[in-house]
Amino acid sequence: RVAEERSEEVGQTVGYRIHLEAKASKSTRLSFMTTGILLRMLCSDMLLAGISHVIIDEVHERTVEIDFLLVILKQGKSHPNRPLLVVVVVFF
Repeated sequence: RVAEERSEEVGQTVGYRIHLEAKASKSTRLSFMTTGILLRMLCSDMLLAGISHVIIDEVHERTVEIDFLLVILKQGKSHPNRPLLVVVVVFF
């Protein structure tokens, strides 16, 4: 929907990553993904190099994955080698 509103194809500046499917390119600047995918990314890169903002939606559903993700992101934000990371949590 976001790519459509920007009048572009999915995979250009707006992409996504889900379980076994991804649509992105080197020009992708906004990537939608599941919490599981983001947790896997954190396993290989705790500092999330190249990522400046993380927006977590549906937090009110309170899953173990979301709780774990919030703890890891909080710890990662205070790491001395991590550039500024903006975390936005959407509760509604």
